[in-house]
Amino acid sequence: MKRMVREGIEAGAIGFSSSPRGGPAVHAGTPSTFASQQEIIELANLAAEYGGCFQFNGFGNLLKPESGFPALVEKIRARMIGNEFRLRPGEKDDGPRAIAYMEEAKKKGKDIYGVVIPYQHIRRFGIEDCFFLEGLPTWEAIRKAPAGMRRQLEDQNVRRRLEEERIEGAGQPAFPEWLGWGRVVFERMEKTSLKSVEGKNAEEIARMTGKSPGDAFFDTWLQDDLRSRCIYLGSANGHEEILAEMIKSQRGLIGTDVGAHLDRFFWHGAPARVLGYWCREKKLFTLEEAVWKLTGFPASKLKLNRGLLKVGWPADITVFDPDTFEDLVSEELPEKVDAQEVRRHPPGMQAVVVNGKTVVEGGECMDIFPGKVTRQELCIPIG
Repeated sequence: MKRMVREGIEAGAIGFSSSPRGGPAVHAGTPSTFASQQEIIELANLAAEYGGCFQFNGFGNLLKPESGFPALVEKIRARMIGNEFRLRPGEKDDGPRAIAYMEEAKKKGKDIYGVVIPYQHIRRFGIEDCFFLEGLPTWEAIRKAPAGMRRQLEDQNVRRRLEEERIEGAGQPAFPEWLGWGRVVFERMEKTSLKSVEGKNAEEIARMTGKSPGDAFFDTWLQDDLRSRCIYLGSANGHEEILAEMIKSQRGLIGTDVGAHLDRFFWHGAPARVLGYWCREKKLFTLEEAVWKLTGFPASKLKLNRGLLKVGWPADITVFDPDTFEDLVSEELPEKVDAQEVRRHPPGMQAVVVNGKTVVEGGECMDIFPGKVTRQELCIPIG
């Protein structure tokens, strides 16, 4: 393993990555989860000898001593980049805590960063997987007798019990945080007569109908014969003011998981989101700071000769209008990232230059491919 890591970095790899045991459930059972901590430490420290980084999954475990992650990073000398630095439901304090943890680690000589996706996450659901009701005693009883579901959901007493149980956290609720009916959006209605409701949240429908948000939600669902598909906004990163702190922090690296998950929407518009929403609309950065956050800052952490306009460096340039540039992302997100979605051009994007060649101009992709594999320039063992 050491020989493979050494050969890879000498060929230009930027470092060593792993998904240690205790990371995302999707990686459970993959080879990296069987590696011992000592193996991970030795391979990461070998990368450090070349100036390389160590990238890992399971960032949230840094705040959990029992996970073993804090002990792991104590013994690693490489720059560390953790995926994904996000606010999990019910853990809003973890954003400031994680920033403080990384800042304290810096004082001890540890260089740790967290990858932030600059969006509030969404979660799609229907009647079969209404996650914010799962685990509530009344809801679980309803699910056991699906034939009577419509009659039960029409009953005001049943609705009242569901609301009371949700507020009290009765039973074993699957979702530990409720951010309000304004986060529940009807994405797709089956009945043509209800298409006007698409894109509206339960609070908006409540104002339109003079009902409570809960009644508006259940009544709309029932009108569509319980076939509607909905979105919940904020299944992670639900507290925007804390997400802003995470994005702005010098310990936060902007990222996206879209390359790994084409079967679902994973925010490939992240750079445009930073420049349009967070910079122009929310005034979180100056324009210069926002550009640096997306270019020179991450390139410097990966030890790449990118991110700056500098004589002798590859000419990778984006030309955009800061007054109109945006990601076009709304609640009406595609079910998956298809060919049309990948080619969707954000307004305000005027040109993209890769290695000195224009590959996008006026919203059109040119039929040229000047891209090359990006390699770490510093591949000589340090010291």
